[in-house]
Amino acid sequence: NLAYDPNLGISVDPTFTWEMIGLGLDEPLPPQETIDELHQIYFEKIHPSAPMVHKYRYLAAMNLAPNQRPPVCLRYAMWTLACSVTDKYQDLKDHFYRRARKYVEQDYLKGHGEQLISVAHAQTHIMLSSYEFKMMYFPRAWMSTGSAVRLCQM
Repeated sequence: NLAYDPNLGISVDPTFTWEMIGLGLDEPLPPQETIDELHQIYFEKIHPSAPMVHKYRYLAAMNLAPNQRPPVCLRYAMWTLACSVTDKYQDLKDHFYRRARKYVEQDYLKGHGEQLISVAHAQTHIMLSSYEFKMMYFPRAWMSTGSAVRLCQM
């Protein structure tokens, strides 16, 4: 399913964009309609009981340059929680959960770890621990909780 790119002189996957390379993504993000729907579900169903993300600031940041948007791990953590409360996306929750964990681990390895100390990464760990407790992954949930607390203390 590769397409020949005459500018590069090679065959490339048409779903893979240069934006993905700049963000360090290994696979394309979900379609924009799905993202919009998952954001709506998150802010309607999850946010009222755990208001950790400022809705309007977050949504405004999604329109910034790709490198200034919220970290991909945070987005996937939010989408995981949204998928876990709706039948339509129920089958994507584990897939998004794995991606959230994968990208937070990749962020640990960037530079000397200085980019990891952020509110967004603490929020990611809290959301992941919430999902892990819900799914009864207790050892992982406590590890994520510990990571969130350590980031907050730093």
